[in-house]
This record gives sequence, structure tokens and C-alpha cells, in this order.
Amino acid sequence: MKERSSKRNSSGVSIGGATIVMIFSVLCLTIFAILSLITAGNDLTLSQKSAAAMSDYYEADSRAVEIMDIIAASYDGSEYHAPDDIEIDIIYDYSEAYLSYSVPVNENLNLSVFISAVGKDMSVIMWELTDSGAWEADERIEVWDGNLF
Repeated sequence: MKERSSKRNSSGVSIGGATIVMIFSVLCLTIFAILSLITAGNDLTLSQKSAAAMSDYYEADSRAVEIMDIIAASYDGSEYHAPDDIEIDIIYDYSEAYLSYSVPVNENLNLSVFISAVGKDMSVIMWELTDSGAWEADERIEVWDGNLF
């Protein structure tokens, strides 16, 4: 009798099935590695943008504090003076003055400051980020008139 050649090894498991499972496993691990690399790149980009935004904010915050110190130091008993590059609005109300100014953070944001002052004593009423961009409404109304062409 002739012996038939078998594709099975001595344990009875097909070699082809093990190869398919190994290829599938390597393919899955490769896909997960690529997804992890893409996610890491996106996280790096987000972290860099966040760090730049925080740096811009803290520079503006520092500048706003300097301006407040300059205004307090320049008080001559009757009026408040600001640096030349900053526009300051002053409202006098009896013995109290209300001062407001803005420091640019970036092209879209300003740090707006509103201060109550009595002499050189100043207290912050508002210190917040405000939008500096102009909002434009979309006035177009595209309505289908029923014609195909």
C-alpha cells in the first residue's frame, strides 16, 4: 500500500490554519501600531497648540498687570494716565473711578480688564478673555426653486 502524504503534522493540526492566524495577528498589530503613531502625532500637535495658547495668555496677563501698575503709579491726584500704546476708558463717579482696557492675546482674543480705583487703591472688577473678531451673519438663503437645471 502506498502512503498518502498529508498536510497535517504529527499532532493533527493543519499548518495552513496556523499561518493564517499568524498573518492575521501580525496585520492587526501593524494596524494598531499605525493608529498609535497617528494618535501620538495628533496629541503632540494639540499639546504644542495648547502650550502656545497658554504662553500667549500669560504674556497678555503679565502685560495687563504691568499696565495696572503703571496706571496706579502715574496717578497724580486728579487723573489716571496709561501707557501710550494702550487705550484706556475712564469713568469718574464721585470719589471713585472705573477704568477699562484690553490687551491683545492673539488675533482672536483680548484680555479685558475693568478696574475700580480710589486714588492708588485699585480693585479688579473684571479680568476675562473676550472675542476680538467681528461676527458676520450669513445672509445668504439658498432655497431650491424646483428646477433641476
